[in-house]
Amino acid sequence: MASGNERVDDTLVNLSLNNHRNGKVFVSSKLIMTALEEAVKEFITKKLKYRVAGHFVESVIDKAIDNGVVALEGTYSLPMPKLNPTKELEDKSIVGVDGGAFSLKLHPMRIVIARTGIFCHSQRNGTQFDLRGVWRATFSVLRRNGNIEEQIRRKIREILVSIESTTIKEIATEYGRDIDAFIWDGPLYSKKFFQAMYSAIRVLTDRAIICIKVVKNAFSSRIAKWSGIVGLTDADLFSYYLPPGYRTAMFTYDDSIVRKIPSDMRPVFFYVKTRQMVILRYEFPIWILEEYGIEYVLRIIGTDLALGNGFSYVINRADKIARFSEEEKRYLSFKVFELLKKYGFETILTFNEKRWNKYMVV
Repeated sequence: MASGNERVDDTLVNLSLNNHRNGKVFVSSKLIMTALEEAVKEFITKKLKYRVAGHFVESVIDKAIDNGVVALEGTYSLPMPKLNPTKELEDKSIVGVDGGAFSLKLHPMRIVIARTGIFCHSQRNGTQFDLRGVWRATFSVLRRNGNIEEQIRRKIREILVSIESTTIKEIATEYGRDIDAFIWDGPLYSKKFFQAMYSAIRVLTDRAIICIKVVKNAFSSRIAKWSGIVGLTDADLFSYYLPPGYRTAMFTYDDSIVRKIPSDMRPVFFYVKTRQMVILRYEFPIWILEEYGIEYVLRIIGTDLALGNGFSYVINRADKIARFSEEEKRYLSFKVFELLKKYGFETILTFNEKRWNKYMVV
């Protein structure tokens, strides 16, 4: 893109020479757009040697398959099934689990508060439970030094994985016989939080309960890294390749995480482009395909998307339950302030919170 940048600079200099006024140089938005159009045109015609579509994407998938990714289907692009949600979920119960958190940056401590929300869509006749509401809550007081923002971000992620995994295990233990599937936010496994994730999925596996994970903001490049295009993600690749309402083939892979778990727990993944133009990645253990088959899994996922208008219905409902409202944040903050003052802390806001009249970080 170097020549493109140079073109922008040269164009702005040349066009702005005639726009001096009182010793100052003025560049109109029209001139900037003209220069930008020229730079983009030059980049596309001289530098961009590929098209992210059709045969290009298939050649990238072929390279990924040659390097450890395994395709479980012979076609790389397939339509999602068209479903009647009421009919598909007849006599089924599907549970969505998601977490919400917020933090208080106070002197002399930082506090992270989190909870899980659960939502059950059940058409099971005779079911006597109503799983809907806040399931668990937890908090953590940060005492370490260093980059406060980064500490809080990591602690929120750590707490959410922990509390969501615990919630999954508790619900499965108590109500597992009446639940057909859990839909849960995030990747199936991750290196940092592997044990928490694996233990929850193992509990579901032991009870033959389907566990489907949804990754909304997919930054993985498990396939796209073989494209030769720096910075391209799988979601970028398939956003060009897939028509709305289509999915990729299902894949599995081999890496350091996979090698240390039983073969029936290996992760399967695929991407969906919803009719709302959203790219989602779905992951689940391979035993689910062996036990229930591809079509059954797709019917659950497709029904959840249909109910949620292109997003996961049960996760979105759980997310709304787990999210802290502004009223709850103010109440909890006030109670913490009261507690700190009771123990002698007159100044509890940090300098920047006082300066900007803000003490809550979402």
